[in-house]
Amino acid sequence: MKVGGPRCAWRRGNPAFDCPAVSTYDIVPGIGSVRAGEVSKALGQIGRLLNSWIVNAKRLFHLLIALAFMFLTLLVGFQAYVEWGEYRNAPGQGLVYVYMYGGFAVFLAILCLFSFAKARSVR
Repeated sequence: MKVGGPRCAWRRGNPAFDCPAVSTYDIVPGIGSVRAGEVSKALGQIGRLLNSWIVNAKRLFHLLIALAFMFLTLLVGFQAYVEWGEYRNAPGQGLVYVYMYGGFAVFLAILCLFSFAKARSVR
């Protein structure tokens, strides 16, 4: 019986393989990094896709808020017009309600414009 066969060759300092299926030609430098590069590229593409979805969702949210402010501005502006018509019919009431509704309509119009500008500037 021979002591120190091929499995014990590493003890004597001789390079030897335990598994004959593995050879030095199977180890090609850079193959692992190419696969890692492909994976990181795919993950980057997924990240960019999710980021674009989030940005579009933010834009849509600000657009919907702007449309809500526009709708409220139109309602309050119409109410201010109705109050102005009532003032013309009965001037004794004064212009308090006309100014109140008109001022609130202007405030809502400013908020509407700000929301539209915010929807365009989301990055």
